[in-house]
Amino acid sequence: MKDMGCWCNVLSVIFDGQPSWSPDGRWIVFVSNRDFITSETKSEIYVMNADGSEQERLTNNPAHDLGPSWSPFLDSEEKE
Repeated sequence: MKDMGCWCNVLSVIFDGQPSWSPDGRWIVFVSNRDFITSETKSEIYVMNADGSEQERLTNNPAHDLGPSWSPFLDSEEKE
């Protein structure tokens, strides 16, 4: 089976997927429907530490939020 970057729990229809590592490797942003398992399931964006701890929802919108990504960052020396 091809890896699609998705972790799916088929029995409870929970979707966690579309992961994206932060440029510094400390965080992962991802999409999940874990808080909205209803007939109107929607996807929201979450962030967590790279070790999987401290998962936090970042969005709460009536529509699906998909495709999270990181913007490049510059440290203080690169900004000048």
